[in-house]
Amino acid sequence: MSPTLLSRLPAPRCFCLQAGQSLHEWVAVGTVLHLIEGDVEVIAPPVWLAETMVRSSQRLGRGSVYTVSTRGWLTITASHAASLRVQPAAAPAANGIALCAKALRWLARAMAGRRHTSDTRARSPRESERA
Repeated sequence: MSPTLLSRLPAPRCFCLQAGQSLHEWVAVGTVLHLIEGDVEVIAPPVWLAETMVRSSQRLGRGSVYTVSTRGWLTITASHAASLRVQPAAAPAANGIALCAKALRWLARAMAGRRHTSDTRARSPRESERA
């Protein structure tokens, strides 16, 4: 990673949980949870599935890594004493190149669609006679 990207990464935070303790943490997409010691259950932020709110859960053991795919409140419950590190996602400025690339792809699709619709417009009877 380049030094500028590393300087934009927020500092990781470490937590120690006793058996039965829970941690409720607001997380962004791309946040990484690294379980250093112990066993925990991670309950992902809620998402809507049809008309029902769903929260998926996953058990993690020592050395496991979990990457958040939905922003919101993450719940981490320790079944045994646990030590974990939470690395917040990179700041939006660090993702500037990806954002620019996405905008350029959108613009290219929009221009291609405009070109396509102007070429296939219906011709009037006079234009057909001239061709």
